[in-house]
Amino acid sequence: MTRLTGDIISRTEFDTSYETGKRIFHLLEDLQRLTARSSRYLWIPGSQYFPSKYRREIGRLNGELEGVVMESIRRSREIADEGRTTSTYGRGLLAMLLAEMEKKREKGAGDDGKFSYDTRLVIDECKTFFFAGHETSALLLTWTLMLLATHPEWQDKARAEVSQVCGDDPPSADQLSKLTVVSRTVHMHT
Repeated sequence: MTRLTGDIISRTEFDTSYETGKRIFHLLEDLQRLTARSSRYLWIPGSQYFPSKYRREIGRLNGELEGVVMESIRRSREIADEGRTTSTYGRGLLAMLLAEMEKKREKGAGDDGKFSYDTRLVIDECKTFFFAGHETSALLLTWTLMLLATHPEWQDKARAEVSQVCGDDPPSADQLSKLTVVSRTVHMHT
């Protein structure tokens, strides 16, 4: 379930090809794992300044992630320049964030009238969205599936509703509001 939600968030966040999204997902997953391991030593005063294999690997992964995200930004910009999308940066959460930053820069936001385009800020926001979203979404889906498995009558209602509203096609954004049973089932834990 964690991999599924991670893949969905990667695609939503970066609007990339499957392979690029998969690469970003694995980099973020590795960063999360290493950060958790390295935090075991935080109780030692000054430990954040000690060199360690975890710190070196985290630094390497951060550099690689930055390169992949910058490539994704460049690719999104090319797609927009070719006219395949109306947004300046393409689609996806990253594109929306970059477009907002550009608007603020054009307006001259900030105390000193300047707006800085900070790549580090963009990457940190992407990490935050990913880390906050994929674990909680995975837990929500796991509990929802567990409850549906223990209450087959609701499982049948949800399945019938999806068949009636969507037919054989995957659900679209327009159809989500019509899936009331599914929505109630998911929102029971939110």
